[in-house]
Amino acid sequence: VGLFYIFIRVMRSEDRIRWFLISAIAGIFVLCLAGLSQYIFGEDFIRHRPLMDGRVQSTMKAPTDMAAYLMTFAPLVLMLAWKTRELHAFTIRVVSERNLRLFFLFVFVVLVFCLGLTYSRGGWLAFVLGMTGMAILEKRLRIPVVLLMIAFWMYFPHKMVTERAHMDATLVMDSFGRKTFWTESWHLIQAKGLFGGGLNAYVDAVVPFKINWGEYPHNCYLQMWAEIGIFGLLSFLWIHATIFYNAVAVVLKSNHEACRRLLPALLLGYAGFLFHSGFDTFFYSASLGTFLWILMALAVALTRMACCNIKEASPR
Repeated sequence: VGLFYIFIRVMRSEDRIRWFLISAIAGIFVLCLAGLSQYIFGEDFIRHRPLMDGRVQSTMKAPTDMAAYLMTFAPLVLMLAWKTRELHAFTIRVVSERNLRLFFLFVFVVLVFCLGLTYSRGGWLAFVLGMTGMAILEKRLRIPVVLLMIAFWMYFPHKMVTERAHMDATLVMDSFGRKTFWTESWHLIQAKGLFGGGLNAYVDAVVPFKINWGEYPHNCYLQMWAEIGIFGLLSFLWIHATIFYNAVAVVLKSNHEACRRLLPALLLGYAGFLFHSGFDTFFYSASLGTFLWILMALAVALTRMACCNIKEASPR
C-alpha cells in the first residue's frame, strides 16, 4: 500500500509516466527473450532457470506468474503498435514512427508466443478477454484479433498436449484439482465467512474442512473471503471498482491522445490480471502482489494526467 502512494506521488508528470512505460516494455522484451532462450536452449540467460515440463517461465518463479505478467501488458503493447502515429510523442521521439511500430509489433508477437508457451489456461483466457476488449475499442482490429485468437487456440493447446508428458486432449480445460480446492474454501467460508478465519491463517483454518488438499485454494478471492471475511473482501474490491470507475469517466471526457488510448488498454490488462487471479495465488506472491499495486498506481497516475488535461482544456 505504501508503494502505491509513493508511486502516485512520484508519477506526477507526463514525462515520468512515459519513461516508466518505456522501461516496462523494455523489461518485458528482455523477459520474453530470456523465455525464448529457456525454451530453445533449456535455460534462460539471466537466472539460468531450467525448462520444466516444457513450460516457459523465464526469470519468474512459475509459468503462471509469467503468464499473468505478459497478459497484463499485451493490450498496452498492441495499442502502442496499432496507434504508433498518435502515440509517437508519448514514446521514444528520437526513433522514427515506422521503426517504433515495427519494434512494438515485434515485442507483441514475442510476448504472445511466450504467453502461449507458459501453457497457463487462466492466462490464456485472460488474454482472450483483453484482446476482445481491444477489438471493441478499435473496430479495425476486430479481424486481426479474430485471426490471432483462431491461430492461438489452434496451435498452443495442441502443442501443450504433445509436449507435456501427463497431458492429453481431455485435460486441456481440466481444473487440475481446483474444484476440490474451491470446495474446501467454500466450506470454510460457510463456517467463518463473515469475519474470516484470520489474516494469512488460511492453511491452519482450512484443516477441519480438508478433502485431499488443505493448502491454498488457487483463487485469491476465495482465500481473501476465507481469511478476512466478506467485509474485507468487499473493501478490497471497492478499491478496484473506484479506480475503474474514475478512469472510465475520465477517458470519456478527455481529449488527451495518450490517455484516451493507453488508459483503456492498461485497464484491460488490469482487468485481465484480476480475472486470472481467480485461478491462482497472485495476490499472495511477493512479486506479483507488488506488481498489482504498481499497476493500480499507474492507472491512477494516468487518470490524474487526463484530469489535468480536462481542466486545462475547459473554458475559464
